[in-house]
Amino acid sequence: MNDALEAYEKIFLTLQEAQELCGVSVKTLRRRIADGRLRTEPRQHGEPYLVTVDALVEAGLTVQEKLDKAVQEPVDIVQGEVVQDLRDQLARAQGSLEAVQATVATLTAERDAEREERDRLRSLLDVESGRRLQLEANYQAALDKLALSSGQSKVIEARTVDSVQGKKGLGVWSRMTRRGRQNGD
Repeated sequence: MNDALEAYEKIFLTLQEAQELCGVSVKTLRRRIADGRLRTEPRQHGEPYLVTVDALVEAGLTVQEKLDKAVQEPVDIVQGEVVQDLRDQLARAQGSLEAVQATVATLTAERDAEREERDRLRSLLDVESGRRLQLEANYQAALDKLALSSGQSKVIEARTVDSVQGKKGLGVWSRMTRRGRQNGD
């Protein structure tokens, strides 16, 4: 037997309730009781007949469909509510997911822009580093060419720094050149 029938087999029913459950008349039920095909619970004289679902099944009366329907209707209602609740939760989750996806897209775009800016700045830094290295090499070559002593190179360094900063350093150069000529260098 199925679970629904087992749950109902010990329930006592009046003949009117059995009639509704089986879809047969009370007269038919009384005939089956009289000929012994439908057993009833013992009763006192004048009390109504009481039958169990189990007895109705044994008598060949179809109760399964009605029992299944009686059990299924509340289940369908509950399932419908659960399904609707799950749909609502899914809609909320999809909304949250879309918001997260939008945030991820925004952050990804910002990250890409930052990477481009970083790469641009690295390129500028590389160019400036190359220029600095070139200036240092030119400076060293000039020092080597002039073969100046360390005291003289300090004066030239001061002139170079002043020139880079936009100050006039020509006076130092002139003095040093004159001094070099005076000393016989």
